[in-house]
Amino acid sequence: MKNNLLFLLSIIIIILFALIESPIGISIWAVWLFILRFTAKRFSRFFYSIENLTYFITLCYMLISIVGLVLIYDSIRNYGMQFGYRWDDSAYFFEAKNFALDLIAGKVDVVGVFQTLVGIKILILHFFSFGLLHVELIHVISLNWFLASYIIVLAGHLSHLITKYKVNNNLLLLSTMGNFVFFDSLTRLYRESITIFCVLLTFVLFIQQKKIAAFLPLAIAFLLRGANGFMALGFLVYLQLSQTIKTRVSFIRISIISALLTIAVIYTLPLTCSFLIHYLSDFTRDSTREMYRGYSVEDVIRARTGFHMTRKGRGETLTFAYQHGGLIGGVIRTAHSLFFPLRVALPIISKRSYGSVVKSGYVYHGFFLYAFIRNIHVVLLSIIIPLFLFGCYDLMKNNTYTKVTLLYYIIVLLLTTFVSMQIRHYLAFMILNPVIVLSGYSYFLKKRKSSLLLFSSLTISIIISYNIIRFF
Repeated sequence: MKNNLLFLLSIIIIILFALIESPIGISIWAVWLFILRFTAKRFSRFFYSIENLTYFITLCYMLISIVGLVLIYDSIRNYGMQFGYRWDDSAYFFEAKNFALDLIAGKVDVVGVFQTLVGIKILILHFFSFGLLHVELIHVISLNWFLASYIIVLAGHLSHLITKYKVNNNLLLLSTMGNFVFFDSLTRLYRESITIFCVLLTFVLFIQQKKIAAFLPLAIAFLLRGANGFMALGFLVYLQLSQTIKTRVSFIRISIISALLTIAVIYTLPLTCSFLIHYLSDFTRDSTREMYRGYSVEDVIRARTGFHMTRKGRGETLTFAYQHGGLIGGVIRTAHSLFFPLRVALPIISKRSYGSVVKSGYVYHGFFLYAFIRNIHVVLLSIIIPLFLFGCYDLMKNNTYTKVTLLYYIIVLLLTTFVSMQIRHYLAFMILNPVIVLSGYSYFLKKRKSSLLLFSSLTISIIISYNIIRFF
């Protein structure tokens, strides 16, 4: 049965690669599949909490690949390029490719850590193809899917280390692949894949008392994105403090101090963000011209459109969140971050909504497969939300480790919601969703498993009502 499922998924992946017309891409994908299965067999003792590790991680890799391939095909069909209209993934790729081409030409250019790593992949492909391969996104993205598969496994193993509950592989998939932010961020060429991988590896090594080894992936996370590194370091501090917490008063004291520091950061950093957005916009445009040298004007417009829209929207969001949100607005925004998105997406999108995209010369068809994948998340919320809420309750009643984990989760949730405000940055706290969801499932098993159906029915009713109200 399991082999039949993997075979079926393999056929779907072959079809998607055929639609994208990338025989080299599927060859590279297969190489990473071989490496994945080989390493899973070698690390099965390390991930002792995950049953049938080799099969499970292969399943994860195939599911992630299918989502990633659908998104790429969707972008090709609607925008005429593998990146779609997004800014970051195309920027990372073009900068990495220019870095690789400069090295081939004998020039050394300074770029970010992630771009350097992608550039090295491009150099390797260039070497093995004798310079004949025109490297595209589909040729380098498989490594991100490889890392995303290990992220799921690491998140599940971390859940066991913190709660001591048995890992349910189906729930582990539900709390990760059933989450829109997870599969939307980790299937694209973002630095989140390797950053989150390093952060989770840090947590696992630290809890398993391999504290010196834990600081190597932590250092890499710092280099890739400083904010993730600092937040990960904060969790290590909490884990260390948990050994000194003996009473409820001690925990309350640490919670109050953490809350005050979080509020201070939230109210201080927006000023810095506004300054950077306002004064560095010209510099960003200049650096982008250099980044996209050698590419057509159409390619530049396509890659930049999303960024201009994002930058404008981000400025408006800053103004709204900090000047007009208020306490109620803050609570609503926090809840929205937890379960984003709550709204069902329509596959047919009005051209008016994407006016700037259409004017930029996109191959626009107006029908998005992306919407169907996003709506899977909305449907699964009926199960996830009850498990999440009761999981939080169970963590507070469990041990000191679980309490500080929940405290850390809330702090990172608030920081990400009110400071970063980029959806893919939500992964900083969502990587702990499996801990909470698996705890919620254990709670229902200990109490009344049948009551999960009742709470799920209530949740889906609220979601349907919300969507009906928003639609009209």
